[in-house]
Amino acid sequence: MEPVRNWLQLSLDIRKAINRTKENWPEAIIVLVIPSRHWFYAVVARDFEIQTGDSKKGEPGEGIHLNQLEKFEEIFRKSTIERLREYKDIVAKIFGIFGAKRDYLLEEKFLIQELENFLRERPGLSKGQLWDEYVKLDLELITREEFCKLLERLLETKPQLAELVRF
Repeated sequence: MEPVRNWLQLSLDIRKAINRTKENWPEAIIVLVIPSRHWFYAVVARDFEIQTGDSKKGEPGEGIHLNQLEKFEEIFRKSTIERLREYKDIVAKIFGIFGAKRDYLLEEKFLIQELENFLRERPGLSKGQLWDEYVKLDLELITREEFCKLLERLLETKPQLAELVRF
């Protein structure tokens, strides 16, 4: 893959493509892969706007804001988190995001911290209820199995958190 050398030109090209899509096919669904948080998003073309605010003036910065996007599986109902997780690994390899061996350690450290914060905000829920709440939010894309393993690892390293989970 050729590295992007002119971000301004790329930004203009993306804007043109989105505007052309909105004009000609307003009911089309635009799918975005953003290597952050949930990774896979979609939005109906007519509802999609690239923000042009000036962050120096206290406005949201220019670009795509995740709050206007839907999770991919909310639009494409037959897709599953497990299947999307497989694609996440494929996309990461294509773009070299985690390097050749993939840096699971860094990702896991981030996920465990995110999970601890998530757990502290929802005391008294069972593992199943915690999972149900997790998938509603725009947090890191992981499978239920990965979620349970991370939760177990977190409770092993910080046993005082076990009182927050209903078993």
